[in-house]
Amino acid sequence: MSAPASSPIPPALDQLRNQPKAGLGEVPGLLERLSQVPDPRDPRGVRHAVAVLLALTACAGLRALAVDGKSLRGAAKADGRKIHLLAATEHTTGLVLAQLDVGERTNDITRFQPLLDAVAELARVVVTADALHTQREHAAYLLGRQAHYIVIVKGNTKKLRGQLKSLPWKDIPLQGRVEGVGHGRAEIRRIKVATVNNLLFPGARQAILIKRRRTDRKTGKTAVKTVYAVTSLTAERAGPAQLALLIRGHWQVEALHHIRDTTSPATPPNCGPAMHPARWPPGAT
Repeated sequence: MSAPASSPIPPALDQLRNQPKAGLGEVPGLLERLSQVPDPRDPRGVRHAVAVLLALTACAGLRALAVDGKSLRGAAKADGRKIHLLAATEHTTGLVLAQLDVGERTNDITRFQPLLDAVAELARVVVTADALHTQREHAAYLLGRQAHYIVIVKGNTKKLRGQLKSLPWKDIPLQGRVEGVGHGRAEIRRIKVATVNNLLFPGARQAILIKRRRTDRKTGKTAVKTVYAVTSLTAERAGPAQLALLIRGHWQVEALHHIRDTTSPATPPNCGPAMHPARWPPGAT
């Protein structure tokens, strides 16, 4: 039975088959090639680029969960305390599998493990998080549950960041380049990945460098940002294209949380942890 006409995947894959064959030394990265595929969908209501959806299909088997915290504007408890939530959100569907109120006497770091304790079947899942959660205890917890991680590395882990900066990145060839336009700016992302075995972080198997070049289309101003990350995924399990997709997926979840932040009602829903471990939706990848 053929797929419904509303599905963008079959016609997009047909477009991909018609792409000219690349010559020797001209093979583009996965996302670069997929970005050339025309989007057959009605632009109204489109949230994710078709290249991302196709790449997620290509990376089927890697389930990903983003851990991200946000303070809700305009929402407060009866005592006036602002609501700050920590949530575990599935990358591909945007489904929140677990969520809890951080509370005023604790923080996101101490609530990381209780949050994920509410998620069943974490084995082989890739958990993505920002630099706040680049904690050795978090990595050990995930490895203990047979999960993987991708975490951003910033100044709060100076020694680890120093190790990453000292890697011979100039000698490592570019392994992916993606261009995009949105929110009034043009962006170019370049990625390099190195296999490692001696980083100051439990289970780290690959180091990641992403260069983000953003140009404001109105002012013409350009900013370049270097992002470092580490992952427990081996090169055999996830190459540069898959890692770039997973990191981008985390950033998109952060963007969704920003929407929730700016549009949340004054009285938030129940923010407590799940009473029973939450399970993945049918068909989640």
